[in-house]
Amino acid sequence: MTDFTFLRKETGQTEVVAPERWRWVAIYNDGTFLRQFDFTTYKFHQISEIDQSKLIEFDMINEPGTVVHKVKIHGSRRFIHFYRKVVLGYNTPTPVRVKVYCFGYQYNDWLGRNKQLINVILPDDKMITVDDIAKLRFE
Repeated sequence: MTDFTFLRKETGQTEVVAPERWRWVAIYNDGTFLRQFDFTTYKFHQISEIDQSKLIEFDMINEPGTVVHKVKIHGSRRFIHFYRKVVLGYNTPTPVRVKVYCFGYQYNDWLGRNKQLINVILPDDKMITVDDIAKLRFE
């Protein structure tokens, strides 16, 4: 497996990153895009590099490229992305640690209330949508 590099702005140091199972692609309104793992330059891009002023779509693609989950970003929607590390079977002899990827947007509803829509990619590659990540429970 090929490693990717990025420059950590805080320290000025170049770091090496291994590709993840799920990768993002930010698609811009001018037809360009930014890939988290750029396989032409072997650069790793951070979420902070996404130009939110041009962002119209955010895709999550699994490593073999067989599953794609998308969210459209437009208007006053503010893009959000994060992940959670979860332990499945916590009280069993064989707990499993997994990463769930969360992405979506924040927006104001017609009454001006701050809302959010969060897509969560589960360990089986299925996706669910929640309005509050704190409500998400794993068994």
